[in-house]
Amino acid sequence: MFLRNLLLMVAAIFTGAIAYAADVQELEQEVVIGKRERDIPRLGYTTPEVFDPFTDQLWQGGYRDYPPSEIPEGLKYATAMARTAKLGRIAVCADAFYWPFSHTMKTSEPPGIDIEIVRRIAKRHDWRIEMMWAPNTISRGGVGAAFQKGIDRGYCDVFLGLVITGDDHHMEGHQMVFTKPYIGMGFVLVTQGKAKGLKTLEEVVNAKVKIGVPAFSPMYDYVKEKGIPYESYALNFRLVDAFVKGEVDAAMVWEPGLPVAKKEKGYDIKPVPGYVPVAGQRWNGAWGVKGRETEFIEFLDAELVKMIGNGELKQIVESYGMNYYPPFAN
Repeated sequence: MFLRNLLLMVAAIFTGAIAYAADVQELEQEVVIGKRERDIPRLGYTTPEVFDPFTDQLWQGGYRDYPPSEIPEGLKYATAMARTAKLGRIAVCADAFYWPFSHTMKTSEPPGIDIEIVRRIAKRHDWRIEMMWAPNTISRGGVGAAFQKGIDRGYCDVFLGLVITGDDHHMEGHQMVFTKPYIGMGFVLVTQGKAKGLKTLEEVVNAKVKIGVPAFSPMYDYVKEKGIPYESYALNFRLVDAFVKGEVDAAMVWEPGLPVAKKEKGYDIKPVPGYVPVAGQRWNGAWGVKGRETEFIEFLDAELVKMIGNGELKQIVESYGMNYYPPFAN
């Protein structure tokens, strides 16, 4: 749990700024769960012209999300697979601010890697998608709170954008299991100046080039343990800024942060071609489903495996400026 939150903090340094980047950001329509429309004035709540989750009182209080559509009595206790097929819709939970994997803003098309994957699955089966945007999984209770407010209440059948860390006890507490992993991700090497042309972390060390790392990250611990000369920066975005300014000629950055840097600041930074994150500094991404939903899990696994095999996943991920790594074995 701690590692996931740490990775998300590293990855999402730019993400939180997205809501403030433009003069006006129009988000997808939201509704209030658990509060009747006529009760809202009693809360002292005025519906804003533009919804901003960072300041909206109902969202901060955990009320503002997508509810499920009306489910017929005969399907309320059906399996997720049967309900999805019968209603012709797939109910999905995702973090509202987890770029480049998911995002709620209408103005932020493309919508994110995970959302595009779901769209393709839904299109193949002629289903509509019903989204429930979970509270930010980096704060406000983390992943466990997001599970509790979404999938535990039956508002969705699959939770997107999870990282398999090996310390995933929070999954068991909610009777959740992972789908098959569909993507590998990790810290990647970027170089310039004196380090240009170097292909591996070992080559950077041998060339006596000091390497930049985000402080208090898994990579920070790694270089300390290995005795590698480093310069640490408070957050991933500080490291990227330092690299762009030429303060360091080599850096180990959390790769999902690079598309965010491009989106927010126009930085077009590419990892060293062919670089593969080293063991201990790479993880796999997967989705979460209730463990009892075996048929639905098998369905999603088959869809993800198919998209890995036919190159769809690679195409989607690379369109966001990331290298596509098939799931790592370790």
